[in-house]
Amino acid sequence: MRFPFVAANPMQEPFIWMEGGRDFRKDWPKAPFLDEEQYGLCMAAFPRVCSDIIAVHPQREGFYLARRIHHSAMGRWCFGGGQRRGQTPRDAAAANLRRETGIEVPPEKFTFLFATEMYWKHRNPQPQNLGEQCRVLTYCFVPTNQEVANIKLDPNEYDPEHGVQLYTKRGIYNILEPTGELLRMYWHAAFG
Repeated sequence: MRFPFVAANPMQEPFIWMEGGRDFRKDWPKAPFLDEEQYGLCMAAFPRVCSDIIAVHPQREGFYLARRIHHSAMGRWCFGGGQRRGQTPRDAAAANLRRETGIEVPPEKFTFLFATEMYWKHRNPQPQNLGEQCRVLTYCFVPTNQEVANIKLDPNEYDPEHGVQLYTKRGIYNILEPTGELLRMYWHAAFG
């Protein structure tokens, strides 16, 4: 059984509204696959919507973090990524967590923590110098010790030498990368 987590000072989760009050997403055509150039143009034209996930250790008041090695989210960071057309933010969080860690968490088991508007100088798709604007909804959950031990990180996205490490308040306050400021805000939202 998964240990529930209640954040100390979470933000209000965005309300999901659907025209006519019914979920019609299953009738949408599948979103097209875009090659790197087309995807880059879309990213330059519109903000990207992301759902990120923080694995929390409530007793030690810490976050399990990995070190991203590519733009836009370089530095120590939580797991996550883009939200696809038709996904709710929680659906995207569950899919991103499964893709990046192999951990299966039902969307309703996440605790909403924080909403952030992010602006990055660089991004991973070419051309990197166009930067990236993201609207990020951050969720958290409590992993089991076995789940943490079994995480296999993609070496193209994460530093395999760093792996997944537990960062308590002191460790988070020692993070010098620009993402450290965000992680400190997340920590206070989670633990007060």
